Amino acid sequence: LDARAVACKENWVITSPNMDFVEEPYIFEEEELCCRADGRLGVVDCFQWPQTHEKQYKYSICIPRKHSIPTLQIVWYDPTPSDFVVPTGSQFAVGTLQSAKVVAFEEALQNLIVFVVQLQHKILDIYTLLEYIEYVYPLLLNPLSCPPQANSTWMGCFVRATEVCKALYFAGVPVWLICSKEYIPLTMNIVRSVQLTYPDGIVRSMYMENSVVKPFPSIWQGPSNAFCQCVYTRVKEDLPLQLAVCSCTLD
Repeated sequence: LDARAVACKENWVITSPNMDFVEEPYIFEEEELCCRADGRLGVVDCFQWPQTHEKQYKYSICIPRKHSIPTLQIVWYDPTPSDFVVPTGSQFAVGTLQSAKVVAFEEALQNLIVFVVQLQHKILDIYTLLEYIEYVYPLLLNPLSCPPQANSTWMGCFVRATEVCKALYFAGVPVWLICSKEYIPLTMNIVRSVQLTYPDGIVRSMYMENSVVKPFPSIWQGPSNAFCQCVYTRVKEDLPLQLAVCSCTLD
C-alpha cells in the first residue's frame, strides 16, 4: 500500500493510506490499566485514542471521536462537584448533610465518576457496533473497486498486518500500519512525511479530592489492547451482541 502520511517512532515506521496525520501509538510497552481523574483510562483508552486492532473487539474501530457526533455529547460529559450545588429558591425542602454524615460518603463522587463513564462507554459500545454492522461489515464482505473516503468521525486503529490494513482501507476506516523500517518497500509512494500527533485534552493525572490523591485501583497490567478495555467496560458481563456479523475473518 502507498502512504498518504508517514511518521517514525524509534525503529518503527507508521504509515496511513487514508489519513493526513499519524497519531502517537501507545502500544509498544506494558501499561497499567487504571482509571485517571476523569474515570477514563488515559491515552490507552480505546474510547479516547486509537489502539491496536483486536479480533475480539474488532468493531471498536468505529468508536466515534470526541465531540464528532453532536447527538452524542452526553457521552463526553464529566461530572464535577459544581453539579451538586444546592439549588436556591426550590419549592422542595433541600438541604445539606451534616459534616459527620458526609464523611461516611466521602467516596461518593469518585464512585459516581466511574459509574457515569461506564454508562457512557456502554452507549458508545452499542453505537459503535451498529456503525460497524451498517457500514463496515458489508464492505469487508464485498469490497469496492476503489476505497471510499475514510470516515473521520471514527477512531480507527493501528494494525501490523498489511492485509488487515488493506481490508480496513477499502472499508473506509482510518487505519495506520506499523512495521519495522526494513520492511518498507522501496517502491512505496509517500505523499507526505509528518510529525506524530499527540493526545490533547486527555486526562492522565490521578483522582484527587481536597488536594489529596486518591488513585483508582489498578485493573490490569500488560500490553495495551482494546479487548482488555472492552472487558473492563462491560464489568465482567457476557460480551453483548455476539452476532455472526462480528465474526468475519479479519485477523
